[in-house]
Amino acid sequence: MRRGTFLNSGLPGGEGPPKPFVVKFTKAGTFTFHCVVHPGMSGVVRVRPKHKRIPSVKKDLKAAALQLKAGILKARALAKVHPPANTVQAGNDVGSVAWLRFFPNSLTIKSGTTVEFRIASKREVHTVTFGPPAYTEAIEKTFTAPLKSSNPGPPTIGVNPLGGYPSDPPPLPPFNGSNHGNGFEGSGVLSLGGPLPSSVKIKFTKPGTYSFECVIHPNMDGKVIVTP
Repeated sequence: MRRGTFLNSGLPGGEGPPKPFVVKFTKAGTFTFHCVVHPGMSGVVRVRPKHKRIPSVKKDLKAAALQLKAGILKARALAKVHPPANTVQAGNDVGSVAWLRFFPNSLTIKSGTTVEFRIASKREVHTVTFGPPAYTEAIEKTFTAPLKSSNPGPPTIGVNPLGGYPSDPPPLPPFNGSNHGNGFEGSGVLSLGGPLPSSVKIKFTKPGTYSFECVIHPNMDGKVIVTP
């Protein structure tokens, strides 16, 4: 790779872990790389001339271990989230460390209560999507997908509108477990800053246990338990 050139791994696709992205560096210099999906996620490769010494594998592993230890300490601090009553927070992060979970991930309320679902993440976006597991999982699996095109070159990536947009014009209607015939109701993408909303409010009008998830991040799930 040479300075000033563009090189991109693309998004991983298919089942299982992605194949390694291998880059050969042919010229000395400092090269910065980024994840264009996650703001603030970046790294640096410093290429030295052949006659210069570089850190050993042992030193690299030690540096990685220290970085991991610092990240774990940050993650433990970030897990101590205490939202106000009747509030669910989606995600929490600082710098390069982020929790992909809801706080709390199980909320018990009385029928007729309004719950605010809000985002506090500065580098992630999330959704709050209610519905049958098979239905919401299908949205999750197709949240981003390449669009069919006859044009050469990389495909354009599209977002599934069932996950990307609110299920109803705002404000969202009360939830009774049978919205849209199957219990589907979604916030669309929530974001801190920019044109997208950072929170939504939903009133729960019927007792029951209602599961929700972020259809952007697998296994980021929660539930609201509504009592009489």
